Amino acid sequence: MSSTGINVQMMNLLGSNQKLAAFYDFEFGSSSEFYSGVISGIRGDNLLYTGTINNQWPAYDTGKYTGIFINKVDSSEAGLDTKMRSVFSSVDFDLSESNLAVDTTDLDINNMSILIDFEFGGAVEDGVLFGSFIKEEETVNSVDYTGSYGFNVGFTSRGHLFLQNYSSNGDQIRVFNTELSKRNIIGVSSYRNKIVLSKLDYIEDEIDSISFNVESSYINNVDRFYFGGSERYYASTSAETTKTLVGNHINSISIFSGVISEGVLYSIGSGLVGEYSFTDAVEEERTRVTGYSESLVYKTGITGYEYIVTGTLNISTGREYISGVSLTTGTSSSKNEGEKYYKYYTLTDSINGSSTYYKEELGFLNSDNNYTYAPTGEDAYDTLGLQDASESIQDYIIDQYTGQDSITINLYGKNDLTGTLNEISGVVQTPLTETYTEITSQAVSGISMSASSEGLKKDYIYYLGERLS
Repeated sequence: MSSTGINVQMMNLLGSNQKLAAFYDFEFGSSSEFYSGVISGIRGDNLLYTGTINNQWPAYDTGKYTGIFINKVDSSEAGLDTKMRSVFSSVDFDLSESNLAVDTTDLDINNMSILIDFEFGGAVEDGVLFGSFIKEEETVNSVDYTGSYGFNVGFTSRGHLFLQNYSSNGDQIRVFNTELSKRNIIGVSSYRNKIVLSKLDYIEDEIDSISFNVESSYINNVDRFYFGGSERYYASTSAETTKTLVGNHINSISIFSGVISEGVLYSIGSGLVGEYSFTDAVEEERTRVTGYSESLVYKTGITGYEYIVTGTLNISTGREYISGVSLTTGTSSSKNEGEKYYKYYTLTDSINGSSTYYKEELGFLNSDNNYTYAPTGEDAYDTLGLQDASESIQDYIIDQYTGQDSITINLYGKNDLTGTLNEISGVVQTPLTETYTEITSQAVSGISMSASSEGLKKDYIYYLGERLS
């Protein structure tokens, strides 16, 4: 049984789980996980421990409507645990062991619905599947007054559902003639002045239902619902809260606040006999072209020139001129008396420091003669009075510096400048893209039948090979 499937069906059909007041799943068996999370015990004023089952998800408020196993009481928690495990020894809730009581003081019995998934474990016997019927009689001034609360839903030994209630006309026992199966999903809706019993057939995919008119003033609210018994039962004159149905089992109980139609109950109940499955959608990220952006392309070429200095050139602007001289001693030479030689003189400008020179050509006279002539005879040479003498004369080297005014000019070379021209050569289209997610495989969900179809067939009594009268 899939609690997830029931929740999904409620979300799809009702939009939420707010109408599910109580939900009890008994198909977890006696596993440790089930006991630690669901089954527990409460200690009453009599110091005895009583077994309980917690309200379970997907009920809207799991903190309310704790179920009480009224037949499972012990003085110790360990003893209670042993007794509680016997209740679930056959995997689901064995009504042979105990009945279940649920506090319903804040539920409107005239505006509610119930789904019960139960199964016969052997021969069919009459009994109360669930109920809250209480009948009270009082005599006032010698007049007998009878009142009642609640109603009972059960089945006869022929496998027919019945409704027991009270009205202004007295006791009412009305039978729904559709025979039950081995396993049955039963829907009960109470609203206004009607109670509708439904057998939800998931083999034939149909709903068998009957509507009984009731007087809501005789139904009213009750303090408890009993599953597997009731305060009063037509086949017994005593209180039947401890009555058990031997061999019968309850798989799950769903109590809804507010009326739910038979069709919606049928869809929700499919989660009781099926398993919910869900497969995620497969998504892939893809790219697609959403348009194009256009841009103009302009021609390129020479847009100008750049001149750069490649060298320099000196140009004379005047005639060459002497800018200065330098007089330095050179080698000495021997001069005979009477030979010519040059004597050099340097002139320096005392103002600007520039210097020049001049030279004087002289005839050599020996210094021993005090630089005088002394003629000695009539011959030419003697007449001159030159002596046969010589002397070393210092020679000079003259360096003369010249100058000339000039200017320096730069020499230039030309480089081409290239770039974009104003002339259009074409248009470039660039695709615009976007990334999107594409679902390549849709999500798949649903409820598939998991219960044995054999148990859901009608005419269960015939399948047993006998028919009880």
